[in-house]
Amino acid sequence: MSELLQLSFQTQVMLVSGYISYSLAYSGWRQNHSHFDTSFIILCFGSIYLAINLLIKSLVESDHFSVEIISSLVGITSTVIAAVLWRNYFRIFSFKIFRKVMKGVDDNLISAFDSVINDVSLSHSELFVSLNNGTCYESYPLGQFNDLPNGPCTYGRDGSIAMYITRIFDEHSPEGRHAKGTINEDGHRITIIPADQIREIEIRRR
Repeated sequence: MSELLQLSFQTQVMLVSGYISYSLAYSGWRQNHSHFDTSFIILCFGSIYLAINLLIKSLVESDHFSVEIISSLVGITSTVIAAVLWRNYFRIFSFKIFRKVMKGVDDNLISAFDSVINDVSLSHSELFVSLNNGTCYESYPLGQFNDLPNGPCTYGRDGSIAMYITRIFDEHSPEGRHAKGTINEDGHRITIIPADQIREIEIRRR
């Protein structure tokens, strides 16, 4: 840490902006990154900040401290925008090109579960979870929960799931029954299901 503090102001901000952008662009996908991967990606995003910072300084020929502040803020904003664009658009496009060119299907994520839930090009309309004890929980339509604090559902990195149960299937109701109390005047009840209780997960996407 002391070595980082000895770096120039511009270098410190470059690294900070790079890390912020890396965290945004790869949230949920960082568990399989090595130290080299992390450092390289941070420097890639940081280079965007550096380019914008130097461009502004070249256009505004002044040594005033306000120019440094403005160029830094614009540079940080640019890296954040780049991170959002990469996560939502460019990453998906690059993997499509990679699959066509290399004839591969590996997207560098640890599991198929991670690949499915992190595909931001598709929206999820239905979630169906089967438990080890034979009980099944359905949440449909997921869109009705979009505006809630946790969104329509939450997929845990450990395989757990938090969902709003709208229908229950078990030995007493093989055709399913409406889940009472999920939505009432007191709010919306969310159910957290540990990974070790889940046998199968079905997700309808479009």
